[in-house]
Amino acid sequence: MLHPAPPLLGLRGRRFASSFEKASLPWPSLWTNEPHRAEAEGAWAPAVVSRKPNMSGHTPSRPIPGAPLSIRLAFKERYLADCRRKGAPAPVECYARAFPDHEEAIRGEYERLERQRAGRESSREAGAREVRRVGPYRVDAELARGGQAVVYSGYDEQLDRRVALKVLKVGPTFGKESLFRFEREAKVLSRIEDSHVCPIYATGYEQGVAWIAMRFVDGRTVASDIADTRARNVPPSPERTLEILEHGEAILATLHKVHELGILHRDLKPGNVMIDAEGPVILDFGLARDQRELDLTLSTDQLGTPAYMAPEQVRGQPADRRTDIRAFGIVLLEWLTGWHPFQAATREQMFRRILDESVDIPKPIRRSLPRPRCS
Repeated sequence: MLHPAPPLLGLRGRRFASSFEKASLPWPSLWTNEPHRAEAEGAWAPAVVSRKPNMSGHTPSRPIPGAPLSIRLAFKERYLADCRRKGAPAPVECYARAFPDHEEAIRGEYERLERQRAGRESSREAGAREVRRVGPYRVDAELARGGQAVVYSGYDEQLDRRVALKVLKVGPTFGKESLFRFEREAKVLSRIEDSHVCPIYATGYEQGVAWIAMRFVDGRTVASDIADTRARNVPPSPERTLEILEHGEAILATLHKVHELGILHRDLKPGNVMIDAEGPVILDFGLARDQRELDLTLSTDQLGTPAYMAPEQVRGQPADRRTDIRAFGIVLLEWLTGWHPFQAATREQMFRRILDESVDIPKPIRRSLPRPRCS
């Protein structure tokens, strides 16, 4: 028997526009230097899977010496936003002028980020040289690199179409458990038929390389939307807010369908949701679990991305459908406001906040959130 799909609190239609047009509400600066805001926001913890430092395997960034936390976050967000929009950051003088009281610290951090970017570019070029073809697909360029796999853009010469190729990384992480998760992701995706889940075309294993061919999603991630909101330091427009809510409703309906198949995602985060011309698309079922089968990876390891974990994931306990719904609730709040409820200076502090459920949403953020109106 199908359970009714969870509604998005009735948030549909144009009836919310008037709630935004009534008054110009003060929007809180996301990067204020007030002590209570700095404590509430903290340093942004890197996205990680299992017990690795972060998805790329790099050591977490050192803070900018002498610069407050809010300045560090604001500069890095602006730097990354420029890299996404223009393909490269602006000259260092532009950032130094934007933060005149911290010019020396900004220049030092700029040089460090540029060294990291050069290293990533060289590793991507090396990876592209290593992998030229997988199965019948031509490998064109690297799109993303995680702790377990690399995603390339590719081309299906037989069917004349672009594809996304997820290739399991060869190295110390390539073991039985990694291969098991990779194969399970392919099986899980093959069971899901929904326009809001990235479909699988083919999978294979040859010459020590395991790969999955999927639809190429030509769009932007929710993470990039959130970064843009933070960079602008203003809330989304009423029209944009309604669009986000419609996307959110579609994602929740898809999650309900996936859960009814007995599948849990377990790693919902802004980087795993893309928006293309047809709407939202859920990506990366690498940590997905089929509840009909024994979860061989169930242990005390913490699976997921810390900032979007549920208390049971932090404790290493079994997850259920509520885990995914909670994670997307955090994503939706961040998507609408640019504010994350569990930011902390360290991962341990973040985990304590998650376990304590200690969320104190600032009043301006609460006032700016859309509310259903009685008809």
